[in-house]
Amino acid sequence: MKIHLFHIYPLGLIRIFYQLWAGLKLCRKYGVPLRRYVPLCINPMTSVYNADRILADQPRPRTIIDVGANESQMARLLSLIAEPGARVLSFEPIPALNPIGQRFTQALADTDGTADFFIPGKNDAELGSLYSDVVSRPGQEGRTIQVQTARFDTLVSKGVVSWPELQRPILLKLDTEGSELKVLKGFGTFLRDVDYVLTEVENDDARGRHYDLMELCRRLEEAGFNRSRLTHACFCGTTVPSYFDLLFWRAPEQNPPT
Repeated sequence: MKIHLFHIYPLGLIRIFYQLWAGLKLCRKYGVPLRRYVPLCINPMTSVYNADRILADQPRPRTIIDVGANESQMARLLSLIAEPGARVLSFEPIPALNPIGQRFTQALADTDGTADFFIPGKNDAELGSLYSDVVSRPGQEGRTIQVQTARFDTLVSKGVVSWPELQRPILLKLDTEGSELKVLKGFGTFLRDVDYVLTEVENDDARGRHYDLMELCRRLEEAGFNRSRLTHACFCGTTVPSYFDLLFWRAPEQNPPT
């Protein structure tokens, strides 16, 4: 986790406090020291803590597909709530980053080919996006790299990902700075075999213009997901959340009494 100026503002300090409080409770439950995940994994602590509570009665994941892995900030915590030894597949196109698990350098999307990938700052490899307007920062010159894009179902058909070897339940984590719906489309029919989806949803005017939340929800509903809960929302003062995390899963339909 890089420390930015906004982290030391009062609201930023409050957010960090509650993230650490959630992380402490999560680490105590699984018998690991909090210091192992600080400072790298502070930001997703609340989201993973709440996902663990929501899925308490569900089978624990045995495979984690981490799309937009970065340095595996969230996947490291998700590994706590997964089965011991759960397999991690990390998709991260920025060469300078080193996520955990099996590394794939493709930027998952809904098409196969190449694309410009935008990174804020000349040397800042903290995040990136297929959309320049999502990561652009006033007064800061970014950089652009060429990345290979791929549909997930194409990687399976080519044998790059051996789908039959992935053990269920499968948890798909998405954090692609605006390309989340593209990734879901690229999964094709394989999305029906994913058991849990934990996705970041861009929400403010600068970050949320590339897809509609209703369309994302419809895509998941068509794939059989019938339950969803909010696990985290990032507020900046009195404005709407800049982003939030949503968890989707399947549960047996409750038949009304006759």
